[in-house]
Amino acid sequence: MSEKLYGWKTVHVPESCKGVDIVIGVDEAGRGPVLGPLVYAAAFWPVSENAEIIKMGFDDSKQLKEGERDKLLAQLIGHPSIGWVIEEITAESVSEEMLRSTPISLNVLSYDAVIRALRTIVTPIGLENPPIVTDVFIDTVGDPDYYKSRLIAGLGADYGNFTIEKKADSKFKVVSAASIVAKVTRDTIIRNWQWKEAGITNDKSFGSGYPSDDVCVQWLLRSQQPLFGYPNLVRFSWGTTKELLSKGSSHSKNNSNNTKSSSGGSAVSVQWLCDEEENDTAGCANISSFFGTGNATKKQKRSHFFTKRKIQRLSRSSFQ
Repeated sequence: MSEKLYGWKTVHVPESCKGVDIVIGVDEAGRGPVLGPLVYAAAFWPVSENAEIIKMGFDDSKQLKEGERDKLLAQLIGHPSIGWVIEEITAESVSEEMLRSTPISLNVLSYDAVIRALRTIVTPIGLENPPIVTDVFIDTVGDPDYYKSRLIAGLGADYGNFTIEKKADSKFKVVSAASIVAKVTRDTIIRNWQWKEAGITNDKSFGSGYPSDDVCVQWLLRSQQPLFGYPNLVRFSWGTTKELLSKGSSHSKNNSNNTKSSSGGSAVSVQWLCDEEENDTAGCANISSFFGTGNATKKQKRSHFFTKRKIQRLSRSSFQ
């Protein structure tokens, strides 16, 4: 994680928080969208200044207009006693972890991100006089009791008193502050997004980024790339993405013009060798295939993408 993120540090421990009792709030932004990162943020300040700081007017970021969020964030960043930590889980990381052969759930990714953020507050590099955590308020993900057990296992029972509740971002002002940091950070990342893949010139008219948003779905259809699916802004592990890629695969098989339609994109259907042995409980291939017998000589049908473009298979002998 870089030292700075779009103009402010991703970790900031004020001098006024060092060696004193602090209260921490944790919230996230971007859990539901099919696009962009999941961002967790922690905000914290001295217990002795709690009554004064909450007068700044922090509220659940979803209840605030964009301009109000930006104004409160500026006040938060400029306050001498408010600290914060930002943990970004990229869409690429979400896809990679959730699509493993043994998937890691989004909840587990969330727990781990919060543990990293909370650990950073008391053990940042070079900090000799760390804050003393009294209370941590967190907007829950999944079962609160299980969430708490994960945090205690990762941080220790003496880290602080954990209060994990639904709608904590509207109940506790320190969580409201964290929700503003998380929301504005994620919005800024999306707004300033730079395509990392060579040749990508996609527009950014993807609406809210939520699967229920038709503008977002239409953007996903327009942005399908035949061989690689989508740029790494997109979460491949989301059901919406899988469905659209599947439709695209079917579409590209049946449409001789290889054009896109409202019902599907242009993704190529990929058939792995192990798909031919779906009924084989021993693994991807029957053991006899390793010895040149059984179904090993079965010819695999090529994708329309390759046949239409007359792309030929090359063997080692082709280069000799």
